[in-house]
Amino acid sequence: MVFRWFCCGHKQADEPMACGPPNATPVREGWLGKRGPLPGWSFDRRWCTLRAAGTRGGACLGVYDEATLCTLRAEIPIGPEATVVPFTCADRETGGEEAAAMAQERPYGFVIEVCEATKVSYHYFEAGCFNSLTSWISAFREIGATAIQPVQGAQHRGSVDVAALPYAPKRQISGEEAKYVVDMETPLTVVIFGATGDLAKKKLYPALYQLMFGCPDAPLLPQTCRVVGYARSKMELSAFLTKQCVNVNGEHRDRFLEQCEYFIGGYDDPEDYGKLHDFLRRLEGGGKANRMFFFSVNPQVFAAICTRVKEKACAPDGGFTRLIIEKPFGRDSASFAELDRATSSCFPEESLYRIDHYLGKEVVLNLVSLRFGNQLFEPLWNNKSIEHVQIVFKEDLGTGGRGGYFDEFGIIRDIMQNHLLQVFLWLAMEPPETLDRKHVMDAKCKLLKATRTLELKDVFLGQFGPNTWSAGGVEHHEPGYLDDPTVPKGSKCATYAAVVLQVDTDRWKGVPFMLRAGKGLDERMCEVRVTFKRQAYNGLVDGSPNELVMRIQPDEAIYMKCMNKMPGWQKDRAVPVVLDMTYSKSFPGGYVADAYERMFLNTAKGDGSLFVGAEELVEAWRIFTPVLDEIESSGVQPVVYNFGVRVPAGMDEFSARYGIVMGENWAEHLALHANKFDKLRELFESLDLDKDGRLDAKELTNFAKRFHDGREPPPKYVSRLIERLDTTGSGTLTLQDFERAVVALGHCCVPAAKRDHSSFAG
Repeated sequence: MVFRWFCCGHKQADEPMACGPPNATPVREGWLGKRGPLPGWSFDRRWCTLRAAGTRGGACLGVYDEATLCTLRAEIPIGPEATVVPFTCADRETGGEEAAAMAQERPYGFVIEVCEATKVSYHYFEAGCFNSLTSWISAFREIGATAIQPVQGAQHRGSVDVAALPYAPKRQISGEEAKYVVDMETPLTVVIFGATGDLAKKKLYPALYQLMFGCPDAPLLPQTCRVVGYARSKMELSAFLTKQCVNVNGEHRDRFLEQCEYFIGGYDDPEDYGKLHDFLRRLEGGGKANRMFFFSVNPQVFAAICTRVKEKACAPDGGFTRLIIEKPFGRDSASFAELDRATSSCFPEESLYRIDHYLGKEVVLNLVSLRFGNQLFEPLWNNKSIEHVQIVFKEDLGTGGRGGYFDEFGIIRDIMQNHLLQVFLWLAMEPPETLDRKHVMDAKCKLLKATRTLELKDVFLGQFGPNTWSAGGVEHHEPGYLDDPTVPKGSKCATYAAVVLQVDTDRWKGVPFMLRAGKGLDERMCEVRVTFKRQAYNGLVDGSPNELVMRIQPDEAIYMKCMNKMPGWQKDRAVPVVLDMTYSKSFPGGYVADAYERMFLNTAKGDGSLFVGAEELVEAWRIFTPVLDEIESSGVQPVVYNFGVRVPAGMDEFSARYGIVMGENWAEHLALHANKFDKLRELFESLDLDKDGRLDAKELTNFAKRFHDGREPPPKYVSRLIERLDTTGSGTLTLQDFERAVVALGHCCVPAAKRDHSSFAG
């Protein structure tokens, strides 16, 4: 048996390296010295993955470090002549002076002693954890190596913070992910069409900086990657970078800007694309190169760009050409079919990466781990256990003067048919055979084909109107959608919509999936809420149904609402509690990548599992197109709602038809007391915990918890609550302040409506 080690890529001097993939290209001999392959690059410590050749899947064994007495070997023979000496937290004195010194920095690992004709060499490896260590000791025994039984140090497990250790590798990849790696050797160029736009400025350039220089695991893309902005606007490079890279921040900003270029050209001019190709060739140095093209442009020019790239600007000498296409993917079945013909006639499906950035969000990605990495949920993931599912998107902003563009699409096309539908697919699809592109898309398409085409009776539409209220003692006015001068006069475009999807499968038949999205509402929020069915035995203890909530934004979290006995004498008195996993608390200091970072990285890897396939778009438009056509042809009038409310009037009744009951928000709760001053005094006194006659921020935060599933509300949520109630700007509320604020709320809220967040409100 021979274990081979592989280099993980480039690093700058004095920077620790993340370990690389088990199936990477074997390192060249020249890389073993102190100097790296490029001027200015060197290694102080060389972290490399070790895999067992011939083992199933090329399993990742450990991490090879410079702390070895034999640094110039690319293969380590393991057999009867080798001794494997493991160590744990409790055992440090093994294997050679330098290796033992490195072992002081590690909780678990082993040293391989190789006896050869004229010398003995030692090699240090990290095992990661005690379970991994014992597994590999067993593997060594099977291949005939002499192994000393590891110290039984399981009691030490967890006593050492591996992540805090100096030079600790970030992680090792294995399984499905190991199939996809970034080619760090071949020159890579990213071309951004529409580089002068807002998306490039706000998201694309910052994402590329993070991947190349900024994120903890950088570089995840080669730091030699060239980023070429392509647009029609005539602009000097310096002016372009000043304007479009304003959101790029970090100590390596200048190095990143050196990698950026700007190319002026038209979107349908073959001569410009020929010049672009020549320009890229000069940047790439000739020879093989890889190219990624990001389409941040109007869909009307997608076909032209695809055609010209295919004709003039594909990657040379066998490099890959990959196209990242931003939504919208048409506006109905016919327009998508036309778009698909234009792109697929030029490039195969595996070269097309249709991006839905929601698939790059951590909580959406965690649906895979939640469902398939646990034993608890999947057995309950069916119509026997689940009552209904809500997928909710809310914004507390209007159209910001861009209503004319929004009016072309509306909220269903803008948010629901893509972002929320993709969340629905990952939530409800059958377990795929593997998590690669083909099997994931097969599972998603199977679910879509079982989903009924929408009818108008399963749709609710709204449009925000103007509203005025006092915040911090200052009157605040928000215009309505029709007040936007860019919106066509009398437009019936919906800024709020709810639809109910029904799935005709054995797993989901009878379970309503409600998708809701809206602008001009009371808060910014996106979440998935799975409500479980009450069972017959629940009659023994009074309480509300369990709910699993996945908060996508803001304050990413996953939590479960359940019933728990109240301490005291009554044996059957239960109250709702929350089992909470908040990302910021569970993974302190953890890096949460922006969705566009992940999309660029996965495209560079060739991993299409988080992108949208042509077949699923055909089915998605099949579900939505008929009802969109009916809405537009019949001129359905949306319900006008005041800017800043939770839901439009009538939405609660619509959701109740499907067994979904939404509760009130804090403003609606107080508005119900507007004309009941005895009740207001009683409420005030119950909130005034220190009995000083004033409500402070802490006491109002406790009040806000009632409308946030009993969880700590985000600071912005509490700040807004205080602004609306504190009409004097003093920072605290007397009873008189409280009464005046509540009366004012009664004029701008919908008292009959209920809220999104919980049935926990008192």
